[in-house]
Amino acid sequence: QVVIRQGHCRHRAIPLANKIREERGEGPVDKIRVDEFRGSDGKAELFMLNGNDQLPVSIVAQAESLYRLHNDSEEPMSIEELAEARKVSVTHVRKLLKVHTAPEALKGLVVKGVVAYYAALDVMEKYPDNCVAIIQEAFDKFGKATDKTIGQVILAQRTGENGPTGESDGNVTTITTTDAGDASGASGASGGAVDGSA
Repeated sequence: QVVIRQGHCRHRAIPLANKIREERGEGPVDKIRVDEFRGSDGKAELFMLNGNDQLPVSIVAQAESLYRLHNDSEEPMSIEELAEARKVSVTHVRKLLKVHTAPEALKGLVVKGVVAYYAALDVMEKYPDNCVAIIQEAFDKFGKATDKTIGQVILAQRTGENGPTGESDGNVTTITTTDAGDASGASGASGGAVDGSA
């Protein structure tokens, strides 16, 4: 089986070149130089990943490659080795390895540019069961899914937009009441107030 590790653009260019050559009355390209890669699957993966630095692959594709390199059965690479090979920080590699664990729908949102991978990871960590819905709602409501718009969606969900709740994530406590002006159910806080002293 032939596997192209580098040269995908050239591979796609040959049929186009042959079409042009045919229009000119010239014969097709019948030979191309091929250098077989020699080395382990892990080294081939790193070669492919580093070779795409001019036109980088998506964050999700990078994450998948790093995961394969980290878990290679023949030559697994440590997080530190991956960071050195990719010329990035250890923290960056750790975050990319977390991207690999994200639900496919969340990875799709990252690839489409709906949300940055770091914001997606933050939501996934805090709200694993509905991270995709939260991000999609932020994008649908605000045209973008940023830390700020995602936070607005989460706040709206906490307050129920209609019903009484009193929840805290350690940073912000949100208390609302159903009767505007009736603070009796607000645990000593004024109705609808947001207390940031949690």
